[in-house]
Amino acid sequence: MKQQVTDFLLYRWRYIIGISVGTIVVLCVLLFTSLLAPGGLRAAEQVSSITSDQLSFMHFDPQTVVNLPYHLLQKLSFSVFGVTQLSIKLPSLLFGIIGIIGIYMLIKTWFRRKIAIIMTIITSTIPVFMFMTQDGTPFIYSFAVSVWLLTTGTFISRRYTPHILWKIIFLILLALNLYTPLGIYLNIAIISTLIFHPHIRHLARKFNPNRVAIATGIGLLVLIPLIFSLINQPKLILQLLGIPGTMPTLTDNASQLLSTFAGFSASNNALIQPMFSVPILILLILGLIRLIRVKYTARSYIIWLWGLLLAPIILLSPEYAPYTLVLAVIVITMGFDGLIYDWYKLFPLNPYARVGGLIPLGLIVLGIVVGNSISYGLGYKYAPGTLESFNNDLILLDQAIESQAHKPEKSLVIVQEHDRAFYELVAKRRDNLQIATPNNAPNQLNSIVHRGAKDRLANSAQNLKYIVVNARKNDAGRFFVYGQ
Repeated sequence: MKQQVTDFLLYRWRYIIGISVGTIVVLCVLLFTSLLAPGGLRAAEQVSSITSDQLSFMHFDPQTVVNLPYHLLQKLSFSVFGVTQLSIKLPSLLFGIIGIIGIYMLIKTWFRRKIAIIMTIITSTIPVFMFMTQDGTPFIYSFAVSVWLLTTGTFISRRYTPHILWKIIFLILLALNLYTPLGIYLNIAIISTLIFHPHIRHLARKFNPNRVAIATGIGLLVLIPLIFSLINQPKLILQLLGIPGTMPTLTDNASQLLSTFAGFSASNNALIQPMFSVPILILLILGLIRLIRVKYTARSYIIWLWGLLLAPIILLSPEYAPYTLVLAVIVITMGFDGLIYDWYKLFPLNPYARVGGLIPLGLIVLGIVVGNSISYGLGYKYAPGTLESFNNDLILLDQAIESQAHKPEKSLVIVQEHDRAFYELVAKRRDNLQIATPNNAPNQLNSIVHRGAKDRLANSAQNLKYIVVNARKNDAGRFFVYGQ
């Protein structure tokens, strides 16, 4: 009997091999970006750390309610691991893993399994995703919640079991999404689709009202801190809606968005630029063309409504551009799915030609992944504003402490006033640090002075024993160790 393509072991194990390769690539990308690229912390991560540490439900500050779930996880990370560079970034790494798993599940459900494997690998190497997974700020929280909100909503519409569990998770995610800026717009898109799309509306009528009531009650419990905060500080509504306090110059914002998405103009923004490499932009355009042709499905309703709601907000507040990543990944997937569909139309019946056609497709995927990685690296090389936003001072501080010839019980670290809150947070979970500023520093010979505070000390030129430096050309001297 003639041997068929389906008889080959490689063909029968293709999905297991694909998932295994995809998992290895994703884990390598996440670990690489979290630990090595670019390395260090930026000011926004320090602010996020301070906000997380200040959380207290006994004396709850309404200002801390924005991205509250992320800050709770970050506070837990500090409690377990102390305040280190890794513990600050750990919540983002966890949400990145949760989000990328969600991307696989969502695309597998909306499209096909082989598309899901490929797009999961591609998504993990998109420059802005790589940036967010190593950034100790809540950007990635919005990505993970949005992906799983769409995924669980799809599970409910397709009646995946257990029904009550997915309904509860969906309502909880719907509530959690309101804690992040711009999250309400996805909620509006989903609820509008539930109301206006005929098929989804028909399915909703079949839901068990008792189960829906239980799930809704649990979701409302999750919203209690948010409701309390909005009652006490109504101005937070504008922040959650993404509306700026003053009317910006739209032409300047458009230029900034062009730089953010495509990198066509210079910018000193701390966000890695461009968000998308050239191959990804091409797939994005192909996806938009396909989206225009297919506009009656439930997912098209959600994509169009969500995109139309986000567009004016992003133009008003370009700093929220990363919140479009989930939407962009879905449109990119539509473009890639259409590309594969058109490719296989060339070989409708010949199985050997179809298998052979995997080679150029594999080269395209490899080129996209490599291109994304190169784009991420070049984003730091040619964007000094981005790279200069990061520092390794937490790691260098340990070197400064070790360099002291006579180690006191508590090392005195003198920093600028605007850095004091962060270093006091570090010292709170260490027994060997005492933090001071130039204005209140005790008269002590043994001290470690941060570069920003050095020029403010009257005796900064005396008894200098050691300088801790980083590997960069500018601002290399970070800590100055004084002693007897």
